[in-house]
Amino acid sequence: MRQIIFDIFAIAMDQLALGVAEFQIDSMVRLTGFLNRKSHMNHQLVLHANHIELI
Repeated sequence: MRQIIFDIFAIAMDQLALGVAEFQIDSMVRLTGFLNRKSHMNHQLVLHANHIELI
């Protein structure tokens, strides 16, 4: 298996966002969710987080 490293914007909503607000900057996390375009006119991908855990 090949490991890759990249930067991507992520969005967390509601209670998930409140929990993330308590994380320290540069915390290592594991995210699960789905990828979608930022908007119908912008093809940049954004990860919409459904679950976030500190690792």
